[in-house]
Amino acid sequence: MEHSPPKPMTPFDELVISPDLQILKLLLPYTPLDQQEFLGVFIKIFELKETVRFFINAKNNLLSSNSWSYTSSSAEILNALKPYIPPSKVEVIDTFSSILNALESGKDLSPFEIMMGMLTPDQQNMYETYSEMFDHDMKGNESI
Repeated sequence: MEHSPPKPMTPFDELVISPDLQILKLLLPYTPLDQQEFLGVFIKIFELKETVRFFINAKNNLLSSNSWSYTSSSAEILNALKPYIPPSKVEVIDTFSSILNALESGKDLSPFEIMMGMLTPDQQNMYETYSEMFDHDMKGNESI
């Protein structure tokens, strides 16, 4: 069986899961089977308790400005999603991110520029190579 690298914790989980609770979660698969159910439920209840505490503190303005905040940048949101999506979908996120960056830049773009922004760097290089080949062939045919 192939093991993929562990995914990073989400920023929210980092706020509500203490290091001690994280250790319990890591040890869960190594506990005896007859104790896993109890420990798993205990972990989830404790996470829920910490989540409720987090939001109570947020309402009381105890949440520091650096802990957790909204972002208005689509690129930041897409980059935050990358570690949690299958590798086969990362290219789609990169393409979408390129399109959004081009559109958010505020400049007028031609359809060609938008299309080029949708291509990966390898695809852009391939396009340029074929374009140069066709341009060269077309210029060669004009002299006949």
